[in-house]
Amino acid sequence: MSTNVLTNQHPTPNTEESNTSCDILMCNISISHPNPKVKSAEAERLIKSTYNTKDKAVSAEVFLIRDTYVADLKSHVSAVRNFFTENTISLGKSQGVRGGTSKIIPAKNFWRVVEFWNKSKAQFDELTDDFVNRWENEIRPNSWDDIKQLGVSLNASQQKWYSLSGADIRSKFCYNFEKDPVANPRVVSNMQGLTNELRASLEAELEEKQSQRAQEAYKELRSRLNDVVVKLRDKMLTYNPTGGKISDSIITNIEKLVSPKDGNRSLIEDLCVGEGQEKDTILELAQEANLLCHYDVDSLKGEDGEHMRKNVAEEAANLVEKIKGGDTAAEINNMMKF
Repeated sequence: MSTNVLTNQHPTPNTEESNTSCDILMCNISISHPNPKVKSAEAERLIKSTYNTKDKAVSAEVFLIRDTYVADLKSHVSAVRNFFTENTISLGKSQGVRGGTSKIIPAKNFWRVVEFWNKSKAQFDELTDDFVNRWENEIRPNSWDDIKQLGVSLNASQQKWYSLSGADIRSKFCYNFEKDPVANPRVVSNMQGLTNELRASLEAELEEKQSQRAQEAYKELRSRLNDVVVKLRDKMLTYNPTGGKISDSIITNIEKLVSPKDGNRSLIEDLCVGEGQEKDTILELAQEANLLCHYDVDSLKGEDGEHMRKNVAEEAANLVEKIKGGDTAAEINNMMKF
């Protein structure tokens, strides 16, 4: 697996080649920065005495490094994790895989991931360099002063943090992106030393595995689409014009998933694995969801937006039923053949 920064990997997203590819890549992303915590017995005692909870379990923790020094890193790490959550597909959820799930990147969406990886890795390295350069003369002594003022008791291992050098603290940072292409059934035809029977057996096995991945991937895409549309529907039904709030995200979260941008395909289209009826169905649902993005959030607010909210709620509710398994136009046409 590779963890190097990738260059010259931005294909033209709308080429016919990328449109017909059904290859996928397994991937793993790990990102972290130093932000150790320690339990504070003093804080626990204070909470118990203040709120009279002596008979209840109370846990209070403090960070060994002052929060302000890791705020930018924390924000960046959160953005990275959110991106990979949105731009990859987790497999294994429906099967209750013990120990976690595996992530895949449909090849058509790999250009987005590479573009983000290059940019976010450079930003992470800049934040790391800034932190390390300030560690010995600023961050470490000031954070130690905070801990002493709080009266937190540290064990020997925790105290070692305040003797780490700049080189030591740098080793605590991590941002790796690993990828591993998954074999396409077509590769079997080029394998040497196999009998025709064994070659056919391997090809059938790869086709079955790819079919299972595709089915689960489409189930995950339906779930994502359902989540954002349900939130819109529920907000339209529960919004109170007096003091209630509607944030832009109620529309933009749908838009990020289903709306084409900058001449590229929509994210949900690039997350599709392979071709076929299920892909056609997902794209029809996405097109219908995209119509909901035409509503202006400001127009949905207040007393004046009541009629529009009812329309949006009805459209969203109808779409939710289709996402759950209702009949799209393609499914209706397919049934008419019988």
